[in-house]
Amino acid sequence: MSTKLYLYKRSNGVYYIGYFYAGLKRWKSTGKQSKFDALKILQNFEQHLQKKQTSISFEQFIEQFKTVQAHSFRVKTLSIYEQAFNNFKTILGNKALSQY
Repeated sequence: MSTKLYLYKRSNGVYYIGYFYAGLKRWKSTGKQSKFDALKILQNFEQHLQKKQTSISFEQFIEQFKTVQAHSFRVKTLSIYEQAFNNFKTILGNKALSQY
């Protein structure tokens, strides 16, 4: 896992998990004042974060959107969405959605 997690004890005595996600520094309270209990939560949080980091590409999102919305929209409306998505894709590229 490329994300480094660490524990930080704030002045209120509660341990927090510090980490970077999607390029931003984040904090998550463990709600525990015991370092042992906070370490247990840190392990569970690391597993949760690894599952969360799986992301789909923008092109995969477009295909899923068309499949899910095929019965909700008219064909012409879907083609308008598809054109708009393709314009975005040419500008932004086909990156994973978590990178936008």
